[in-house]
Amino acid sequence: MKAPFPVEPLPTGLVFFIFGILLAGIVPQNPYLFFYLAALSLLAFAATIRRKEAVASFLLLLCFLFFGISHTQRYRNIPPSDINRFQTKGPMLIQGTVVNNPAEENGRALVRLEKIIEPISIWPVSGNLLLVFKGGSVPLYYGDRIRARVVVEKPIAENDFDYPAYLARQRIYAVAYPKNADLSVFGTEQLSRVLSFSFRLRAHLKNRLARAVPEEPQAVILEAMSFGLRQPKAVVKEPFRKIGTYHLLVVSGFNVAFFLLFLHLILSPFPLHPRLRAACCLPAIFLFTLACGLAAPVVRAGLMAGFYYLGKVLNRPSKPIYALCFAAFLLLLVNPHSLLNAGWQLTFGITLGLIAGADRVSGYFPFFPNWLATGLAAAIIGQLASIPLVAFHFGNIQVLGVFTNLFFVPFSALIVFETFLVILPGIAGAIFGPAALFLSTTFYYLTRSISELPFISLTVPTGRYYYFLGYIPLAVLLIFGRKRTSREKT
Repeated sequence: MKAPFPVEPLPTGLVFFIFGILLAGIVPQNPYLFFYLAALSLLAFAATIRRKEAVASFLLLLCFLFFGISHTQRYRNIPPSDINRFQTKGPMLIQGTVVNNPAEENGRALVRLEKIIEPISIWPVSGNLLLVFKGGSVPLYYGDRIRARVVVEKPIAENDFDYPAYLARQRIYAVAYPKNADLSVFGTEQLSRVLSFSFRLRAHLKNRLARAVPEEPQAVILEAMSFGLRQPKAVVKEPFRKIGTYHLLVVSGFNVAFFLLFLHLILSPFPLHPRLRAACCLPAIFLFTLACGLAAPVVRAGLMAGFYYLGKVLNRPSKPIYALCFAAFLLLLVNPHSLLNAGWQLTFGITLGLIAGADRVSGYFPFFPNWLATGLAAAIIGQLASIPLVAFHFGNIQVLGVFTNLFFVPFSALIVFETFLVILPGIAGAIFGPAALFLSTTFYYLTRSISELPFISLTVPTGRYYYFLGYIPLAVLLIFGRKRTSREKT
C-alpha cells in the first residue's frame, strides 16, 4: 500500500515548527505576515494533496515553519499596557491577584496586575509582576487580591545566570521587592478550581509525610523525590549533582514512570482487560500530575504517557514517537520559549534517545538477562544524551553517571514506592514510615560518601556549542547496534 506522504507528517512537521521558533528572532518581525503565509501554505496543501503528494508534503512543512515563526513572534510581543512600560523612580500602588502558590516558591509571589492606583489611577495596566520577599514567610496565598506599594524594577542577571531571559520566557518582565507592611489583602478570587485543588492536595500530602518522617534531611528528600513538595537546600543538593543523580531528587519524568509502575503493581492481581487497565491509568496520571503541582517535567512526561494510554483505550495503538511529538508540539503551542529550557531539552532529548535506540543498544549485551540488558541500555543512552546538554547549560560533567544511575535509579524507585505507601489513609504512615526513614537515610549518606571521591565530576564552562559533538558516540552506538534476538531475550 502506498504511503500518503513521502515523509512522516507529525515528526517532520514538529522539526519545521521548531525551526520556525528558532528563526522567529532573525526574520522580519511581522507575525501577521507569517500567519497569512502559513494559511496560504495550508490552502495550497489542501489543493494539491490528491495530485502531487511530494509538493503537498512540502507545502505542509512550510505551513509548520511559518506558523512557528508567527506564533513565537506573537508570544514575544509585549502589550502597551504591560507593567514593564510603567516603571517609575518612585513607588507606585498597584492592585492585582496572586496566581501562584507563594508557599512553594521560595519567597516569590506572581501577581497578575489589574491597575495602578497611585500616582495616577487612570492608567490601565496588565502583565505579571514578580514580588520577591527577602527573608521570612510570604503572607500571601493563591487567589489573594492585593494592593501593594512597590518600586517596579527590571530583573537583573545573577552571577552567570541570565535571570531576565529566564523570566521573559515566562512572560515576566518586571520585579519588585516589597515589605510585608507595604501589602494589604482585600479579598479572594476563585481563579482555577483545578489549581486550588492541586495546592490543597499538596498541603495534605506534605502534612502526612511530615508526621510520618519528621527528621531532616530525610523528610525533605522524601518530599522532593515523591511529589516535589520542597526544594532541597544546596548542602543536600550538591552531592546528588556531583554524582549525576540530581534528577532523582526533584520531580521529573522518572516520577511518572515510578508512579505508573506502582499503579500496574496494584492492578496486576485484578483480571482487567488491557483497555480497561489503560483507562484506569488516565485519571491516575492526571491526579498524580496535580499532586506534583503541575511541575513542567511531570506535565511533559504525563502528556506523553497520557497519549500512549489514550491510544490503547481507543484501540488505536501508535508508535511512542508520535506520543512524544504530540506532547512536544502541544507544550510549544502553550509556550514556544520552553524550547530553550534545559528541562524541556533534557526530557525530550533523553526520551527520543530511548525510543530510537534502547532496543539496539541492548544488543551489545547478548549474554545478559533481558531486564539487565534493557536497564544498561537505558542508562547508557540516558547518560550519553544528557552529558552535552548538562555541560552546555550547567557546566558539569558526571564522570561516573552511568554507573551511579544503574544503582540509584532502582533504589530511588524503592524509596518513591515506600513514600506512596506512607501517604495511604489510616495507620499507613506509622507502619511504613520507619522503612521510608531508613531508605532515605541510606540513600542520602551513600550519595554523600560517593560524592567525596576524587574526579567524580568535572566543572566546565557553560554555553560551548562544541559540547554537542558528544552526541557522536551515541550516534555510533545507534548506527552499529543491533536488536536482541528472541532467544537472547529469554
